[in-house]
Amino acid sequence: HLIGRTAIHGERRAHEMEEVAETLKALGIEPMMSAAAAKRLHWAVDQGLKEKFGDTAPESFHEVLAVIGKTDEK
Repeated sequence: HLIGRTAIHGERRAHEMEEVAETLKALGIEPMMSAAAAKRLHWAVDQGLKEKFGDTAPESFHEVLAVIGKTDEK
């Protein structure tokens, strides 16, 4: 479910995680996990998942992995 929804909402989630990282940094806490999550979400966005699936979540994470696999082959 999470992987499929990331195909649709990845960009928003990446920006949210960047905001979390900025907040933690402002509090003096190293944001290693939130920064890493933002980086991975941006990577997912760069795979073109939103363009492939539009506003409809894929039924299975296998569909997402198939798109990522094709992107990695290029």
